[in-house]
Amino acid sequence: MWGPAFSDSGIRGALTLQGYWSVESAVADPIHGVAWKTELTGPLDGGAFVQTRAYPFDQAHGCIAKKLTTGACKRIRIRAEKPGDKVASFAVQFPGRTFAITAPEGAPFAEILLNEISLNDIGDMSLMLNVTGAVEQSFGMISLRTHDQEITPAATAALSSDGRVLRDGDAIKKGWRFLFFGTAKGVDVVENPADLLSLCGFFPNGEIRCSEDNRMSFYVTERGEYLFVSWNTRLQSSRISIRGA
Repeated sequence: MWGPAFSDSGIRGALTLQGYWSVESAVADPIHGVAWKTELTGPLDGGAFVQTRAYPFDQAHGCIAKKLTTGACKRIRIRAEKPGDKVASFAVQFPGRTFAITAPEGAPFAEILLNEISLNDIGDMSLMLNVTGAVEQSFGMISLRTHDQEITPAATAALSSDGRVLRDGDAIKKGWRFLFFGTAKGVDVVENPADLLSLCGFFPNGEIRCSEDNRMSFYVTERGEYLFVSWNTRLQSSRISIRGA
């Protein structure tokens, strides 16, 4: 229950909650048995989107008490900023879970831990911060999406020019190219064909060039960014770019 502060008065404050969120997983600790390692973190600016790998409920349930460090034991930490000299209540309403804590004076944050995140945890969390003496509450929203597969990004395309391997962000001096004569540098783009769905280049003049296989060649004749995006069949992408200078 949210309590009286969440009554339907017809007026609802904006999503003004500030703070941050983090996804933590249990790892082995030689002294305490379990420690918590941060996998992901991000700002909470009114709202946030969190996507993380999770395990079935039967694998995650009781994992903290069992001190499991198999990767199945995860939690989400949510911290909301508050006046350091005021008491505050912080509540999270989530499908199947409702938490509320009181943050004392002297604490700059109100913090809630959602333990044992599993595949069952998916949906929107409604957050509310109520500070003693304030005339309004601060609201927030976190959309949580769990999945059960490791994210393996597409292999990054390899770029080379005159036998020199190009790194992401490298600059190449532009030149001119007319028929088979000119001073422009040629660049070869090669992507691993395994699992490759698409390889496209985005050029400074607005041209988009896509390859029907796993390679393409071009000349650097424009100033600006040459961006190459690879997609695999699992719809995961990687990017690499060079700059015409």
